[in-house]
Amino acid sequence: FWWAKDPEEKFYFEITRRPDIGDDLRAPLSARGGLDTPGYSLVNEVQKGDFVIHYKSDLEQIVGVSRATGEKLQEPIWWAARGKYARKANVKEQWLPGLRIILEHYQELSRPIPMSEVRDKKELIFKMRDALAKKFPDNALYYPWTKYGDSLRTFQSYLAKFPKEATIFFPEIIQAMAKIQQVGGNEVIANSDLQQAEDEFAARAGRPRARRVGKSQGFATDQLAK
Repeated sequence: FWWAKDPEEKFYFEITRRPDIGDDLRAPLSARGGLDTPGYSLVNEVQKGDFVIHYKSDLEQIVGVSRATGEKLQEPIWWAARGKYARKANVKEQWLPGLRIILEHYQELSRPIPMSEVRDKKELIFKMRDALAKKFPDNALYYPWTKYGDSLRTFQSYLAKFPKEATIFFPEIIQAMAKIQQVGGNEVIANSDLQQAEDEFAARAGRPRARRVGKSQGFATDQLAK
């Protein structure tokens, strides 16, 4: 993946109609016929501390942000594909072998971002996509939006990669991530190498390990933590 070597590229884009948005990411382990589908396989790439930006396709709005806990569960999920080909095949919901990525601290945006506002930024959005394509010519981008006539629409799959730089287009998303940081408390300190060493030392000395509030590093704080 083009973002694999950049630790700050930790944003994903869920495209869903789910009523329980923000609880988890979930997808079948494979698509119909055992095929690999990018929107499903990307789910396994979401790591602890990554942010998930949620788009409600039935409302055509970006509605909130959550963060991955790092907990991954392989278990059956109740699922039916929603794509054009699945609709043509009249695919019904059923239990399928699946993967769940547990999310936390779901934060609604201060106001939902309608698709009309995304379309207003289409020139900037596609300029960014073209720059990524030029920089990574051999990699699929899994970009959140695709051209649709003279306009744009969302990536026709379940999960997409949201580029870090695209957050500057949407202040509401940045604000929601900042609130998640606040809820998380002392997360930068909680997982530092120094703190882990102190915990190990305490355990070997017969003292209980300190109970940590946080579960993951915060947004854009890796160097500060080190």
